[in-house]
Order: sequence, then structure tokens, then C-alpha cells
Amino acid sequence: MTQITSSDWQRLLAESPYANAFQTEEMYNFLSSLGCVHSFLSYVRNSNGKLVGLAVGYIQAEKGIKKYFSRRAIIQGGLLLAKDIAEGELKTLLEDIKQKTSSAIYVEIRNNADYSEYKEIFQKYGFEYRPHLNCLIDCSNADQAFKNMNESRRRQVRIATEAEYEVKMAETEAEVNEFYYLLANHYKNKVKKPIFPKEFFAQILAQKVGEIMLIKINGKVVSGMLQLCHDNTVYDYYVFGLDTQYPNNYPSVLVYWETIKRASALGYTTFDTMGAGIPGQAYGVRDFKLRFGSLLVEHGRFLSVNKPLLYKLGALAIKLIS
Repeated sequence: MTQITSSDWQRLLAESPYANAFQTEEMYNFLSSLGCVHSFLSYVRNSNGKLVGLAVGYIQAEKGIKKYFSRRAIIQGGLLLAKDIAEGELKTLLEDIKQKTSSAIYVEIRNNADYSEYKEIFQKYGFEYRPHLNCLIDCSNADQAFKNMNESRRRQVRIATEAEYEVKMAETEAEVNEFYYLLANHYKNKVKKPIFPKEFFAQILAQKVGEIMLIKINGKVVSGMLQLCHDNTVYDYYVFGLDTQYPNNYPSVLVYWETIKRASALGYTTFDTMGAGIPGQAYGVRDFKLRFGSLLVEHGRFLSVNKPLLYKLGALAIKLIS
């Protein structure tokens, strides 16, 4: 696969304060198996041969004419760095990332931890910091998590859980298909952002990289969440809820609450809700997440633009042809 051994990878994951579900060997193997993205792996060793830095990412583009303006490289979760990585070693890692993503218009590192210690180094070597928020929910104790919610959210949970519903993890192809159909419709009509093709969701389940929680009422899926788990954290990768169709059942609230309960029962301590928008800009999703008593953090993102002209034209072009 690479010159990195599994033991190298596992040691770095165990030692790094930046370990997350998106920078594992399993995630790299999963991304490498897909036809819808081009995966890449960058890494650096110190002078003693110790692996001290690593990045798993992918290059993705939308279909049709948008493809020309949307080739982006994403490193989800942030770089996997050893505590003792030196500036020169981090520079080498960043340069390798740029080299391996030169076909993309830009590279974006989406942090799930605080990289402020290295912020000046990232910027020194061409990765501009962009503020971005996230919401973390303490799920170490489900009863306490319920108490941490604001009054209106607790009331919604009580109402939602009084009705009959079923919670299950997707197992069959039909369940994955139903989840994908509803999720894709949600992203097209409400979120207004592209998502991966169905292959991504089918394979992430088949390769046991993630799980899909489904909430059903009268046999119909009303909400669902693609979840990844690593160490003590559960990640909300993709989620939807049919809140308009089932207003009295609060499907989005229900899938969050059931995730918190399940995470707590399985021994996880943190529910990472994966994004809360840009500071200073109104964002309804952030408001939704904060009502669960979330901790609001700014871990930000690092951006390196490979093709400045296309980057400037891209947002306008995609807007015009959307």
C-alpha cells in the first residue's frame, strides 16, 4: 500500500493529540477503493525514521461543467501530527500535500481539533487560516446530557420519545438505498450542497468504516445519520430529518438524542457534530446544535489555493450554473 506499516500508523494514532476517525489506515483504504474520488496519502518521518506526520485526503469534483471549477482536495479531521514534530518536518509534510494535490484548485484542511500551536507554521508555508466553528456534545452521561439541553429542546425530546418509533442500524442494501435517497433529496433541496454518490455510503458500510443510524415511524425512515467512531468520539458525518413531513415527531432532534444515548451506553464521551459555520454569520444549523448544550469551539480550517484564477472564478461560475 505505502511505505508506512500498520504498526507505524497505529503508534502515531495512539500518541497524537490530533487522532480522529478520518486519518486512520481504514479510512485511507476505504477512500482508495472508491471510483468517485482520488485518494492521497502524505507523510513525513524524522531523522531517526520515526513517523511524525501524516495526512489522508481525497480530490473530488462535481459532475459536468461544474467539474472544471470544483476540483478540490479535502483533508477531513486535520493532519495527524506527533507531539514532537519539528517545523522542518511539518514543512515537508505540507509541501508533499501540495505536490500530491496540484491538480486541485484548492486544498482545504478541515480541523476537528485545536491546531493553534502550529497556526503560524501553516501560514508560513502557504496554508491560510480560515475561522470555522464546531459544536461538541458531552455524551459521557446521557442523563446529564439531557439536563444540559435548553428547556425547549428537552420538551421536544420528551414529545418525540412519547410516540412509537424504531431505532436501528442499517444492514441491508435496501436500507442504505432509502437512507441515500432521503439524504440526497435533503441536500439538494435544503442544504444546497453536493454529496458523495451512493457508492460512498454503500462501501463505508460494507467496509465497516462507519454505521448508519435510522429512525423509523410506522416502518418509514424519518431521519438518519452516517456515524463514524474513533477512540472516545462519535462523528456526525451526514444527517437528515424529515422535520417538515413529521413536525410533531421532531425527527432531527430524535436522531441526535438517540445518538447521544447510544454513544453514552457504548462508552464514548464526545459527540462531534461536524461543523457550525463561520463566526459572525447567522447559521440555523448552529442554533439547532447549541440547543443540545453543545460546547462551541473554533478549530478553523487551513486553505491553500493552487489555481488562484480558477478559485476566484469558481464560486461565481458554480452559482450561475446551479
